Amino acid sequence: MQRKKPSKKLIVISSIVLVVLAAAIAGFFIVQNILRGGAASPEEAAQKIASSINGKDLVSLYGMIAPRERDAVMRVTDQVQKTFKDQGIAEAIAKTTSEAPVDSELSLDGVDISVSGAPPVVTKISDDYALVRYGSGEITMTVRPQETKGVLRAGFESNGNMEVIQETQFIAELGPNKTGITLVASKSGGRWYVSPMLSALDAAGAWSQYADSNESGDFRGYLPDEFSPGGSNPETAAANGVSALVDAVTQGDPRLLAPALAKDEATALYLYGGLWNSSGASYGAPQLTLGDVNFTAGPVMGNRAHAIAKNVSLGSDGGRAVITEKCIEDSQNTQTCLNGSGFFDVDGSGMENAMSVASIDGKFGLTTVKEDGVWKVSLLDTTADMASSWLKSLTPEQTLVFLGMERTTASGGELQLGATSSVEFNSAGYAVRTMNLDERQKVVLRSDETLTVSVHAEGAGGKLTQDDFRCNLSRDYAGCELDPGRYVLVLDAKPSGSWANGFREGGNGFTMSADVAIERHVDPPLIDGSTEGRQVSFGYGLENVRVEIPEKTNKKLFLEFPDGVTVPGPVTFTVGDENWNTEGDREFTVDGRKASRPEIPLPMEAGGFTLTIAPAEGDMDAWWGVDPRLFFADE
Repeated sequence: MQRKKPSKKLIVISSIVLVVLAAAIAGFFIVQNILRGGAASPEEAAQKIASSINGKDLVSLYGMIAPRERDAVMRVTDQVQKTFKDQGIAEAIAKTTSEAPVDSELSLDGVDISVSGAPPVVTKISDDYALVRYGSGEITMTVRPQETKGVLRAGFESNGNMEVIQETQFIAELGPNKTGITLVASKSGGRWYVSPMLSALDAAGAWSQYADSNESGDFRGYLPDEFSPGGSNPETAAANGVSALVDAVTQGDPRLLAPALAKDEATALYLYGGLWNSSGASYGAPQLTLGDVNFTAGPVMGNRAHAIAKNVSLGSDGGRAVITEKCIEDSQNTQTCLNGSGFFDVDGSGMENAMSVASIDGKFGLTTVKEDGVWKVSLLDTTADMASSWLKSLTPEQTLVFLGMERTTASGGELQLGATSSVEFNSAGYAVRTMNLDERQKVVLRSDETLTVSVHAEGAGGKLTQDDFRCNLSRDYAGCELDPGRYVLVLDAKPSGSWANGFREGGNGFTMSADVAIERHVDPPLIDGSTEGRQVSFGYGLENVRVEIPEKTNKKLFLEFPDGVTVPGPVTFTVGDENWNTEGDREFTVDGRKASRPEIPLPMEAGGFTLTIAPAEGDMDAWWGVDPRLFFADE
């Protein structure tokens, strides 16, 4: 069957994503070597952006990003790279693909992107901020797949389309009502840069105004002549930030938080905080009250420092919460404390202590930055430090959970079919075991805990791709029929209340074991579709029933007469096929007068049968009320 080629538009979009991703990876590696980024003016900044794109100059392009935003993202990226390297994630990924390793070479060979047209229009907002609007011109991208290398070449070969692609996009069409693109430039250390944060907010404001036909005028707010003074130290700055946050939440106006924030972040709220109010999101804002607010000094890293919560008391609707370094106490004096791990269950079993995700190195706090000799809170740096701290708190097994690659964990041993084993679960609440099957069969999970098991067929060379997934097992539910072979089983205890509660309190140090057995499962035989048996009534002379017998059953069929009744005589069974065809088939008789529970000598080969049951002798009136029960049971 010929594969359908993807549309050129889809390939173009995919290519742009790959180019941007490749540029991001390269930029974060090389931007640390940039000695002097930025530009002397907003106009020069706009020119440098265009020339960097045209020349595929990634160093220059990343040198144009606002330093604080670039540095915050770099810290998180560095931690991601460190986590992946230290925890061997690349090796785990290699186990999940049957393809040859992708060439990791970063190259934009074969890709040309050019920006042409009239120069942008620059509008100064203040001495330190300017709008750079590209209202005309076009972006042309040409991709020659045969000339690409590395990750780009692999992507095109995977698509199976190596035709040259050339697309042109008018810049005006990229904005609402064909207004083009507006970037926000900011000044730092005497140089001009592009702020992705402010540019994204500006684009959101433009599109929001365009979508609301009732809005007119400039959606941007105004910057103050002077920004508010900050705190003399990080602790004071953090306390100011909490106080301003309470005012902003209570009055439903995020702009009230701006005076406590670093300059770029304050600018974002002054210019675009009104979007929050115009969206109606401030309606019904909670009324907060502020009690004690105390922070202690944390680590200082150049112009960045942590302020650690010592005693922060907040009230709302008669309740209160007190935040300390590691705990939150409610009105009932119940404490919920950090457990040292930011791990949470991606499937939402409820075991997570979500507060740990919002901590910095295991403590509640805020990141402050020093600007012009004073300290202010930075939400950007706080978020980056929380993200980095979260990554550092994860064990290798927990990282694999987020990546969906638990199956690549080294096996802790082999399970023998039908044997019970004690299984200890790791810091991510799962365990990996192997199992061999010699013949095709159904299996069932038995355990004293609520577990789930994902079953994967081990491929050649120990590979475990998505295609090797076979089924999921849950306790006492047989839903898995497996062929002979070797399997990798991921036993997950996170659905268990025992593991969830233990981890919530103990974090990564919590351990738990459970008895587990994988047993052979044989489907039960059925009578008229039920495992419960069937009452037989001879009031009308005979009864017809259907019987289904699975393979490898060890059950026998019995006819049991009630205690205390007189059995008039023997009963005849006529065995037919599933279509009630009895011609040439078997017939036999059992006598309830000789045994109250006679076995029915039914041929127990697998398949579907019909049984016609009728009294062999005796007056029919004598059979009224006898009503024996037909059922399967062990021998």
